Amino acid sequence: AFRRGEKELALRLTMNYFVGEGAFDQLPETERNYLRSNLREWQSLATSLDAFPPLSREDVKRIKAPVFMLSGAQTLSIHKFIDGELEPLLSNGQREVIPNASHEMWSEQPDACRRLVLPFLSKN
Repeated sequence: AFRRGEKELALRLTMNYFVGEGAFDQLPETERNYLRSNLREWQSLATSLDAFPPLSREDVKRIKAPVFMLSGAQTLSIHKFIDGELEPLLSNGQREVIPNASHEMWSEQPDACRRLVLPFLSKN
Protein backbone atom coordinates (compact mmCIF):
# COMPACT_ATOMS: atom_id res chain seq x y z
CA ALA A 1 0.00 0.00 0.00
CA PHE A 2 2.88 2.39 0.76
CA ARG A 3 4.55 1.60 -2.54
CA ARG A 4 1.27 2.33 -4.34
CA GLY A 5 1.02 5.67 -2.53
CA GLU A 6 -1.93 4.53 -0.43
CA LYS A 7 -0.50 5.80 2.85
CA GLU A 8 -3.77 5.92 4.81
CA LEU A 9 -4.57 2.33 3.79
CA ALA A 10 -1.08 1.25 4.77
CA LEU A 11 -1.51 2.86 8.17
CA ARG A 12 -4.87 1.14 8.66
CA LEU A 13 -3.39 -2.23 7.71
CA THR A 14 -0.48 -1.72 10.08
CA MET A 15 -2.83 -0.85 12.94
CA ASN A 16 -4.98 -3.89 12.13
CA TYR A 17 -1.90 -6.09 12.33
CA PHE A 18 -0.54 -4.73 15.60
CA VAL A 19 -3.73 -3.81 17.46
CA GLY A 20 -6.66 -5.56 15.79
CA GLU A 21 -9.21 -5.14 13.03
CA GLY A 22 -10.69 -1.65 12.93
CA ALA A 23 -8.27 -0.23 15.51
CA PHE A 24 -7.47 2.89 13.49
CA ASP A 25 -11.13 3.88 13.20
CA GLN A 26 -11.65 3.45 16.93
CA LEU A 27 -8.96 5.98 17.81
CA PRO A 28 -9.83 9.59 18.56
CA GLU A 29 -9.03 11.95 15.68
CA THR A 30 -6.11 13.46 17.63
CA GLU A 31 -4.48 10.01 17.87
CA ARG A 32 -5.11 9.27 14.19
CA ASN A 33 -3.49 12.61 13.32
CA TYR A 34 -0.50 11.74 15.50
CA LEU A 35 -0.06 8.47 13.63
CA ARG A 36 -0.42 10.28 10.31
CA SER A 37 2.31 12.71 11.34
CA ASN A 38 4.66 9.72 11.65
CA LEU A 39 3.76 8.18 8.31
CA ARG A 40 7.24 8.83 6.92
CA GLU A 41 8.77 6.62 9.64
CA TRP A 42 6.14 3.91 9.15
CA GLN A 43 6.79 3.97 5.40
CA SER A 44 10.55 3.78 5.84
CA LEU A 45 10.24 0.76 8.10
CA ALA A 46 7.66 -0.99 5.96
CA THR A 47 9.42 -0.52 2.63
CA SER A 48 13.08 -0.77 3.63
CA LEU A 49 15.05 -3.70 2.34
CA ASP A 50 17.05 -3.62 5.58
CA ALA A 51 15.01 -1.79 8.23
CA PHE A 52 16.60 -3.74 11.06
CA PRO A 53 20.16 -4.67 10.10
CA PRO A 54 21.81 -7.46 12.07
CA LEU A 55 23.30 -6.47 15.40
CA SER A 56 25.42 -9.14 17.02
CA ARG A 57 25.69 -9.75 20.75
CA GLU A 58 29.35 -8.73 20.47
CA ASP A 59 28.33 -5.41 18.89
CA VAL A 60 25.98 -4.74 21.80
CA LYS A 61 28.66 -5.66 24.35
CA ARG A 62 30.93 -3.01 22.82
CA ILE A 63 28.46 -0.23 23.63
CA LYS A 64 30.01 1.71 26.50
CA ALA A 65 27.67 4.70 26.51
CA PRO A 66 24.96 4.74 29.18
CA VAL A 67 21.83 3.05 27.86
CA PHE A 68 18.36 3.41 29.34
CA MET A 69 15.77 0.85 28.31
CA LEU A 70 12.16 1.69 29.14
CA SER A 71 9.42 -0.83 28.48
CA GLY A 72 5.75 -1.24 29.15
CA ALA A 73 4.85 -4.33 31.16
CA GLN A 74 2.16 -5.14 28.60
CA THR A 75 4.25 -4.55 25.48
CA LEU A 76 4.42 -7.06 22.67
CA SER A 77 6.13 -10.36 23.47
CA ILE A 78 8.82 -9.70 20.88
CA HIS A 79 9.82 -6.47 22.69
CA LYS A 80 9.97 -8.27 26.03
CA PHE A 81 12.16 -10.93 24.47
CA ILE A 82 14.53 -8.41 22.88
CA ASP A 83 14.81 -6.39 26.10
CA GLY A 84 15.62 -9.54 28.04
CA GLU A 85 18.34 -10.44 25.54
CA LEU A 86 19.88 -6.96 25.44
CA GLU A 87 19.91 -6.10 29.13
CA PRO A 88 22.62 -8.56 30.26
CA LEU A 89 24.84 -7.54 27.34
CA LEU A 90 24.93 -3.84 28.24
CA SER A 91 27.70 -3.08 30.70
CA ASN A 92 26.36 0.41 31.32
CA GLY A 93 22.67 -0.26 30.89
CA GLN A 94 19.61 0.32 33.00
CA ARG A 95 16.18 -1.17 32.36
CA GLU A 96 12.87 -0.07 33.84
CA VAL A 97 9.39 -1.44 33.22
CA ILE A 98 6.24 0.67 33.48
CA PRO A 99 3.34 -1.32 34.96
CA ASN A 100 -0.02 -1.11 33.21
CA ALA A 101 1.55 0.16 30.00
CA SER A 102 2.10 -1.18 26.52
CA HIS A 103 4.61 -0.15 23.85
CA GLU A 104 2.78 3.20 23.86
CA MET A 105 3.85 3.87 27.46
CA TRP A 106 4.59 7.56 26.86
CA SER A 107 0.96 8.11 25.91
CA GLU A 108 -0.44 5.83 28.59
CA GLN A 109 1.80 6.63 31.57
CA PRO A 110 3.66 9.89 30.81
CA ASP A 111 4.28 10.82 34.46
CA ALA A 112 5.73 7.41 35.29
CA CYS A 113 7.97 7.57 32.21
CA ARG A 114 9.23 11.03 33.14
CA ARG A 115 9.92 9.98 36.74
CA LEU A 116 12.21 7.24 35.46
CA VAL A 117 13.84 8.92 32.48
CA LEU A 118 14.68 12.37 33.90
CA PRO A 119 17.01 11.14 36.67
CA PHE A 120 18.87 9.00 34.13
CA LEU A 121 19.24 11.96 31.78
CA SER A 122 20.34 14.31 34.54
CA LYS A 123 23.27 12.07 35.51
CA ASN A 124 24.22 11.03 31.96
